[in-house]
Amino acid sequence: MFIISEQFAIAGRALYEAQLASIHALTEAAFDSSLAQVERNVDAFRSSLAESTVATRQLLAAQRTR
Repeated sequence: MFIISEQFAIAGRALYEAQLASIHALTEAAFDSSLAQVERNVDAFRSSLAESTVATRQLLAAQRTR
């Protein structure tokens, strides 16, 4: 009877470790995906800022020539 309880403990620990590894993999994938999304947002912000700067400079230059 003692052997069966040891087998259950070993099986339970293996299941726990497998679930922990799955959660770790999913968390890592989610973090990587979030990081990629943040990088895309920063790139979009930078390009939008650059376009706005160019448009503002053109507008100011047009107003100065009047």
